[in-house]
Amino acid sequence: MSEASPFLLVSFHESKERKKIDFMPVIIISAAIAAIFAIGFIIFIIDDITTIANLQVAEAAAEGVTVNDIQGLAKMRDNLTGIVTRIVDGDTLDVRIDRIITDVRFALVDTPERGEAGYKKAKDFLEDRCPVGSTVLVDPDNGQNLSFDGIVGVVYCYDATDDANTDNRDDNDRMINLSDALLDHDLAKPVTKYCNTSEFSYREWIKDQCNGGNPLSSSSSNITTD
Repeated sequence: MSEASPFLLVSFHESKERKKIDFMPVIIISAAIAAIFAIGFIIFIIDDITTIANLQVAEAAAEGVTVNDIQGLAKMRDNLTGIVTRIVDGDTLDVRIDRIITDVRFALVDTPERGEAGYKKAKDFLEDRCPVGSTVLVDPDNGQNLSFDGIVGVVYCYDATDDANTDNRDDNDRMINLSDALLDHDLAKPVTKYCNTSEFSYREWIKDQCNGGNPLSSSSSNITTD
């Protein structure tokens, strides 16, 4: 068997080296394209977050709430701010939070369902005090969870029937607890079966009705920014 000529061996090795080198530009270009896409995605996410924040401020400003109000509300631990988009009934609102419409069910209170006596009165009460377009503060009940995509919590709103609120929108203490207001006007009944799980069981507005429940929290019902 004849040996391969030195010329053929050299040519073979040169060909292999050329093939290795030919792939380098492809690898470099692919890496560059991947980096560009990654940077673009990061910029998109940052821009979207900024847009959401600006939208919330713009929507609030349209309702007469200042940027300082929103910043004050944002300091409240675990609380959410949003815009009312629909009054579902006397104890449920649809609220736009971060551009997502969320059902918000009032904790520890229940108003009549559609077709029951008192349904319209409770709904009208809510529409008068916290109409569509109002800015609300939602304090989720960490002890209760809904079986659907919604929130159980206490909702605070500037009372639209109180003329004093027109000139005092910078005072968060002027926001009313809608659950408490419904109970005060005998438009809702307390739902005591959740007293053992709700974090609001010992709040001033419901503690007597819960009558010694086993709450997760014993803090006051007043709004605080601490």
